[in-house]
Amino acid sequence: MPLRDHFQPPVSGRVSRMEIHGMWAGEIAKELNRTLPPEYLSGVQIHLGTFMEVDVATLEQDSLDSFESNDEYGLKYQPDSPTLLLDAEEMIPAEYEVRVYEVSTARRLVAAIELVSPSIKDRESSRDAFVSKCHALQQQNVNVIIVDTVTNSSTNLYADLADRLGANPPAIAASSICAVSLRTRSATVAPVSKLGTTP
Repeated sequence: MPLRDHFQPPVSGRVSRMEIHGMWAGEIAKELNRTLPPEYLSGVQIHLGTFMEVDVATLEQDSLDSFESNDEYGLKYQPDSPTLLLDAEEMIPAEYEVRVYEVSTARRLVAAIELVSPSIKDRESSRDAFVSKCHALQQQNVNVIIVDTVTNSSTNLYADLADRLGANPPAIAASSICAVSLRTRSATVAPVSKLGTTP
């Protein structure tokens, strides 16, 4: 199936990336449950993150002189100070994940497919949290697949993860999009990543 850039027209004008990511995770899980052996089961984990909007419109001009009006006494408008200041919640990025469990062992997590959202790549703290999550999954002998189709950011999360794991920079480090799989060896051996990449 060809992959379309849903951050650019004409796709961006027809469907939102949230609709694509939500359906995509569900379709992956449905197909996995058709093909996995009976002792495995997949499910979808979606967290929409934190949404914020400014509820006051603002207008920006090259010069503010035309908007400063003096009254007849030569006084300029002074807005009141806010009556209450609150710290906003930390922005939580949207997460779209398909998990695969081994049901014969009390739903042991064996694999995770991480569909990267724009809010994961748009700030350093979110990128670091995502890399830490993938690193932690690897340390727990969970196979991880990262599918990054976000084209409006040049960050390569897989390269960041490789650096965290102490591996050499991957050949696709300069690419902003990728699909990679990281498989772990037996639980008796320290996790070693075997890489399969699709640019």
